[in-house]
Amino acid sequence: MKNFILFLFAMIAATVSLNAQNPPPDPPEFPMGDIQYDVCLGTFTDSQGSDLNYLPGETLTTTICSPFPTDRSFVNFTAFDLAPGDVLLAYDGDSANAPFIGAYGSFLAPSLIEASLSNTSGCLTFVFTSNAVSQTAAGWEATIGCIDSCQTIESQVTVTPAPSVDGVVRICQGDTVTVNGTPVFPSAGTPTEEIQLPDGSVISGNSATQTIQDPGVYIFDYIVTDPLTGCRDRTIEDVVVLVSTTPDFTGTEADSEIVCFGDQVDITAMVETQQFAAQIAPPVSGATFLPDSAGSIYTTPITVNGFNPGQTFNAATDLQSVYINMEHSFMGDLDIILRAPNGVEVFLMEYPNGGGATWLGEAIDVTPVTNAPGVGYTYTFTEVGAGTQTLAQAGQALPGAVPVPEGDYLPEDPFADFIGSDLNGDWEIVVIDNLSLDNGWVFEWGLNFNPNIIPPNDRTYEPQEVTTTWLPNPDIVSTSTDGTVITVAPSVVGQNCYDLEFSDDFGCTYFETVCVEMVEEIITATPADIEVCASLGNTNVNLNPQGTIALNNLAVLDYRIRYYTDRTEAENGAATNITNTSSYPVTADTEIFIRVENARSGCFEIESFMIDFSDIVANPVADLTECDAFPFDDSDGFDLTQEESTLLGPNLDPTTVDILYYLSASAAQAGVPGTEISNPTNYDSTSDEIFVRVQDSANPGCFDTTSFNLIVTPLAPTTAVADVEECDTFPFDLTTDFDLGVNEGLILNGRDANNFTFQYYTSEADALANAGEIPVNYEGDDMEQIFVVLTETATGCAEVYTFNLTTLDAPPIGVAPDLSECDEAPFDLRLEFDLSQQDDAIRGGLSPTDYSVGYYTSESNAFNDVDQLPTNYEAADGEIIYAALTDLSTGCVNVSSFSITVEECEVIFPEGFTPNNDGINDTFEIPNIQQYANFSLKVFNRYGTMVYETSASNYVEFDGVPNSGLNSGDGLLPVGTYFYTMEFNDGQTQDIASWLYINY
Repeated sequence: MKNFILFLFAMIAATVSLNAQNPPPDPPEFPMGDIQYDVCLGTFTDSQGSDLNYLPGETLTTTICSPFPTDRSFVNFTAFDLAPGDVLLAYDGDSANAPFIGAYGSFLAPSLIEASLSNTSGCLTFVFTSNAVSQTAAGWEATIGCIDSCQTIESQVTVTPAPSVDGVVRICQGDTVTVNGTPVFPSAGTPTEEIQLPDGSVISGNSATQTIQDPGVYIFDYIVTDPLTGCRDRTIEDVVVLVSTTPDFTGTEADSEIVCFGDQVDITAMVETQQFAAQIAPPVSGATFLPDSAGSIYTTPITVNGFNPGQTFNAATDLQSVYINMEHSFMGDLDIILRAPNGVEVFLMEYPNGGGATWLGEAIDVTPVTNAPGVGYTYTFTEVGAGTQTLAQAGQALPGAVPVPEGDYLPEDPFADFIGSDLNGDWEIVVIDNLSLDNGWVFEWGLNFNPNIIPPNDRTYEPQEVTTTWLPNPDIVSTSTDGTVITVAPSVVGQNCYDLEFSDDFGCTYFETVCVEMVEEIITATPADIEVCASLGNTNVNLNPQGTIALNNLAVLDYRIRYYTDRTEAENGAATNITNTSSYPVTADTEIFIRVENARSGCFEIESFMIDFSDIVANPVADLTECDAFPFDDSDGFDLTQEESTLLGPNLDPTTVDILYYLSASAAQAGVPGTEISNPTNYDSTSDEIFVRVQDSANPGCFDTTSFNLIVTPLAPTTAVADVEECDTFPFDLTTDFDLGVNEGLILNGRDANNFTFQYYTSEADALANAGEIPVNYEGDDMEQIFVVLTETATGCAEVYTFNLTTLDAPPIGVAPDLSECDEAPFDLRLEFDLSQQDDAIRGGLSPTDYSVGYYTSESNAFNDVDQLPTNYEAADGEIIYAALTDLSTGCVNVSSFSITVEECEVIFPEGFTPNNDGINDTFEIPNIQQYANFSLKVFNRYGTMVYETSASNYVEFDGVPNSGLNSGDGLLPVGTYFYTMEFNDGQTQDIASWLYINY
């Protein structure tokens, strides 16, 4: 049976992780099992806890004691349910040999059971047996407690450094902790003071100091004991110390460890705090010698205590693997055994195994000189890994003195043999050397349990980051916003180091240094350009001398030279480099990029040079023909360059060649500077042969020649065209404006006007001399002679034409009288007039067949026949009308004018009317009254009573029927005299009051 003491660290951890708003954790459960629990707080349950039924076929013994020897334990059952035939026995002591308390089952449920005063151990023991075949039940739950018979002993503990607000001391690795205790007795006495250290050892006194190097949870217990009664204070964990874990700086590195001269590099800080978790099965490490003797045994335990109390091995997969790192020079004589806490053994490899002299690891065989360790291999025994054979089977297939490869192997016995064993306790590895003449070493071994069966580990913590900072360094050129990435420009050739500082909430500081190497500057030289001329024959180029120049006396063996035609590919070191460097064919201008690369660092420089390729071909061009132009002297200015695109063709770039013109073939061949024609774009010449030299601008020695002729065509005689006629205009003096361009279509005779220009002169001499040009809109005299020069824009060729100007007389025009009419509704001083009534006056006796008349609002419109008015025209008062008389035979026009008058007419009030519906004078009609916009008419009988009323806004002529007064709408008024008022309401016209007579 194993003992289990409930430590208080779980409660402390809960204090660390819970805030005041969280409820306290439930008391821990202690299930039935072959185990002893030393606890004063918790719930005692059947083997499957409070949620499941217990298992059939169980026979288990559990002892419950207090951690304090002066206490008496008690168990108070709060729920109890056993199936018939299953029984729970209770004993008053620390074993089933103690006095019997009682038997409980479906027939009787227990309640409060406590250790008796005569029970010196203070413990209770329970034995549970369940039927192997019958139905099980829910089991039980019982509260565990302790009866303290001692006086209260308290202690006051101080610790340096001081704890955090949660009561936990957090320190850095290598820090020193000092614990001081003071006892507090309710009555006088001389206590015994001791301090239990984290390693379990106990020292006398009330003060202890320890320097702690490694991360972990360290518990100090200040023990105050009354020597007379054996009673002690009830605080088991007075000081809990957590030691900071070393953060993981993996990933804190530069983008490149080697930096080229003058370059920058990014360095990224990547720090992760590390969680500390007490290992459930910490490995056993450290080299242990397996001596050379028959029957020697190596054994060492791993104490497992992280599983729940009473938790057992239930399936083969509960143990994932067992590994051992070792070397041995004769595997054939070894037993390797794993022993469980309940004593069950599983052979991982069993003697004899047929492995013979095959090695495990890289062994150093027995010699009289040394027993030095060899190189250990890790052999993993697993039923869930990649192994398909046992270690012995693998060794049988190998010759002697050859090591079995490390890896996964099957155990000889199944892990299922461990089912039923407690998981907590000592697991032991046993290695037995059964024969002499060999030895070996065990370096480490360990267990890996299935993570799914491992309970949550309360003894875990993880420091938190406070700051991560790169320390100042003049090489740092920039820092990322979050401070994790720095860009550095190393300042010296060689190692340049940069320090990262990390601090955690334990107050601990850690440093990581990242170094980069900046290599020496690569100083290259720029090769000169190479000229290649196709006319010389060979166009293959040897690039290697250019690389030698670029290398600039650097050590040839330390550098690689590669050639490219693309700078980006050269910078990237692409595999597209030129391979035929000694004879590289060139067919066009080519820029070559040389990559000079340090073979160790990969740093490089790029140099470049041009291969200027010249393939000069002067293509034949047509002769140049020019018409004789001003001053028409049988010579002309030629643009010798106008055929240069044909001369060069599609393959020559005009920006890379020179084109020179000469008067002889020999001069063109020699190409002596200064002998060429100096003004080729305007060369004034009679008919000549011109010789052209096309040469490479960069390499004038590459050239070709050709020639063409200059031909001048003389001016043709002057040609007469139709005269131009225009009508005489005011003041009718036979001088008028002529559009000289009316003959241009006739002169062009179908040719495109966009290709020609026209110029006009008053004499042939001026035309030939290009002097005294007149505008195309020209004020000329009757019978004046005009000369026209037509010039082809592209060639300058000209033709001369002539015609006369004729001025035609304007027709005589009569004077029409002004027109005047009275205004009518809507009385806006506008009225429609029949303008044709003026036609005869305008013609003045001329025939309408030969002369037409039109009317306009302006003199300009009249002369130009723009916007002619209709015959019936609504004119405004004071408007001037212009009449145009046109001679239909010549189109000549004369213009005269007359005015329009629209008058306001008199309003006439009749003295009576006869409303008898005979269609004559049936209403009181007032002509022209509508010209007053706001008038008001009222009619009264002889008694002064108003009988009718109307106004401009709703005017209705008075028809003898009243619309006001007592008789309104009753029929005609009686014959008689009536009186009326007319108010004009315009602020100008005097109102009227008068009479009228109605008769039938």
